[in-house]
Parts: sequence; structure tokens; C-alpha cells
Amino acid sequence: MATLSKEERNAQIARETARAAGKVLVDAWLADHKEDFVPSDEHSQSIGQWLQTNNLELSYENLDAALSALMAQGISFAPPKGPRVDWAKRHAEDFDGSPESWAKLDGYLQRFNMAHDDARSLEQAFQFIRSAKGPKVFMSGSAAESGELPWIPHFIPQFTTKKELDAIPQEDFKKYYFGPDSAAFRNRIVAVQNK
Repeated sequence: MATLSKEERNAQIARETARAAGKVLVDAWLADHKEDFVPSDEHSQSIGQWLQTNNLELSYENLDAALSALMAQGISFAPPKGPRVDWAKRHAEDFDGSPESWAKLDGYLQRFNMAHDDARSLEQAFQFIRSAKGPKVFMSGSAAESGELPWIPHFIPQFTTKKELDAIPQEDFKKYYFGPDSAAFRNRIVAVQNK
């Protein structure tokens, strides 16, 4: 293994420090915005695009500015309410609430032209899909239980350890964290950190 020059090592340390600071910042911001922001691919894309369009760095204040500006445009980032939420709470043990799991239910409901906000329709879709694909079909953690890491797209570095995660350059990390595949990227982060 080649040794790094002093300048290269300093640059590497600076990147790792910036990446760690960015993660702490985003985690803190998300913790402070549980009432008005639900993390999802679509929401992360909207915030990330707004920051890029306005040529703004990742900071707590800029995340607040993005949220305010997009909410002023009529975009809601608030947690869902109503029958879907009540139904999901009843299935906390066997439904993870991930965008992928909701997409499976919505696909079934749409295919059979059923109401998306009706508890009986949700239950019927849930039971049918579970019976066809198995009891863990709606639990993204099932892969982690078997020792597998959650899937991430091929263009994202296929990190399997915290060290490999920390080696991702800050700009790339920000792009993956807020990009179109942010849910997959975040799931992999959580799985690696919980190893």
C-alpha cells in the first residue's frame, strides 16, 4: 500500500471531517424537523435540488431556507395523516413504512382500482402480497438480519464498512444523500453503522 504524502493525508482528513460534520448536521436537522419533514427520496431530492439551484452549501440554515421556500410553493413535507398512518401503526411489527413498501401496496391498490386511503383496502393488499411473497416482504431489515447489506445502485461506491463509507468524498456523499436514490443510500448507511 502506497503511503500518502503529508498534503494528501491532510486533504483526506479534511474530507473525512467535512463528511462527518455533514452527517451530524443533517441528522440534527432531521431530528429538529420531525413535525414538518419526513425523509423520503422525493423530499430529499426536492431539498437537494433547491440547494443546487440556489448554489448553496449544505448547512442548517440553508436546509431551513430550502424547506421554507419549498413549503411556500405549496410542497408539503409533513408526516402523513389519516387512515394510512393509522393502518401502518397497527402493523408496526410487520410493515416498515418505507417508500418501497408503500409502493408495493399502492401498486396493488392501483391495479385493482381500490381506494388508497381505505383501511380495508390496505389490509387486503397487505395480506395478498404477504401471502404471495412471504411474511418479510414489507420489512427492509430482513436483509440485514440475514447478514446481507441493503442494495444500493451500482454508481454509488459499494461500501460495506464504516471506513469505506468515510472514504466517500463529501460532495459525492451529499449527492447520494439527497439524490434520487437517497433512501437506498441511507438504508445502507444504517445497516453498515449497525454491523
